[in-house]
Amino acid sequence: MKRFSYLVLALLLSILFACSPNFNLGVSTSMLSEKLTYIAGDWGRLNADPSISQEVTYIPEVGVRGRYIAVEKVLGKKVVEGIVGEKAFVKGPHQGQLDFKSRGSFGYYSPTFLTRLQSLLVQAYQNSVFVKTFQSFYNQELRQYLRTYYLTYQAGISNDNLRKKYLSLMAIAAKTPGATYESPSYFLQESFRSLGDDLSLQGYDWYEATTCPAFWLRRSVDGTADEFYQLLTLTLKTFDPEFLDN
Repeated sequence: MKRFSYLVLALLLSILFACSPNFNLGVSTSMLSEKLTYIAGDWGRLNADPSISQEVTYIPEVGVRGRYIAVEKVLGKKVVEGIVGEKAFVKGPHQGQLDFKSRGSFGYYSPTFLTRLQSLLVQAYQNSVFVKTFQSFYNQELRQYLRTYYLTYQAGISNDNLRKKYLSLMAIAAKTPGATYESPSYFLQESFRSLGDDLSLQGYDWYEATTCPAFWLRRSVDGTADEFYQLLTLTLKTFDPEFLDN
């Protein structure tokens, strides 16, 4: 079974819901911990949901989309926004339901949402019972995927020319929907092909090794790369410290 990213949970988490006016750190931390524990304990059933179809993604066993659909009923966009007390996005196609088919725009994450999410995870990770319960699920389903995000961080945020080309393709897609043009997503996948080849030789999934740096490139555009990197390293320090030490 493929790895499921906790960052992706954070990302997946990050994809979720309506504002809650009453944010209580302790209560929200407990709610988040309980839902993550439930997902870890029932992942086999959640991941076998027949609603995870090719209408969402051709490869539901890797990447974000299939995994998001698997946990949506437990930790979907509105649920997570309700726990965090902030909307996940400030701009883009995901203001209501997630729009997996948007070709001319992408979601701009809210820094406030991510800061609040981090405060919840800090509290959750200080709970040794939760960490011990979640550790085996992390090892089996999340470890390789989160490591992939870490290993592709610099490649995703450091190429100005690639970022400019991607944004120009996005602008063309937004102005001419339905027309024939170079796909922005395919452009990024091909741009990171050699990185995917290198990491696949080290045992990482090729598709994830090309889409993870694309995620970081988009975060360098919306200004939340630092917040997500902090979420990532916080999780690695908690569940995979040996990887960071090597």
